[in-house]
Amino acid sequence: MSDIRKRMRFLIVLFLFSISPVVQAQKLIESELYEDSYLPGVVEVKLKAQIAPENDSNLSSLLSKWNCISISKRFPRAKSPEKEFNSRSEKLADISKLYTIKLPESANLQSFLSELIKLDIIEIAELHFLPNLLYVPSDDSVDVQYALNRIQAFAGWDLHQGDTNTVIGITDTGVEIYHPD
Repeated sequence: MSDIRKRMRFLIVLFLFSISPVVQAQKLIESELYEDSYLPGVVEVKLKAQIAPENDSNLSSLLSKWNCISISKRFPRAKSPEKEFNSRSEKLADISKLYTIKLPESANLQSFLSELIKLDIIEIAELHFLPNLLYVPSDDSVDVQYALNRIQAFAGWDLHQGDTNTVIGITDTGVEIYHPD
């Protein structure tokens, strides 16, 4: 088995262990608005400033209006970076401003998000989407195509499965007209 597949399996197992309590406690939502599944009643936000959410009166009143169950730091031990940029002039991410908001499962998250994003304190607000890992195409002979592992196609498909609007032209020196594909 290739190293990539071993690593992917390890990451999947690790991911499943990390979310299993959440998934067991809540059902997944598949919406017509979104391709991916998301958790009902869960919203992820990033604050613009380093301020405790309970200290912002507008946010507190909105959370109260929507019967907020909890708001917690996504990474409780994270600290803001000391500098804005690293030595290569790349902007550093501040994960200390990420929070998870839990509402009742019956809450209309689209309405909540539209109200939430209007607040000055909120930089980003989105649903808690769940990634779909280990995509395998519906090709009966995918397991005998050695090149897919060599070019790390499975890892690529976990990121994107393509788009019917994208046109790809391939120039080749020959054609095997009796090939099943």
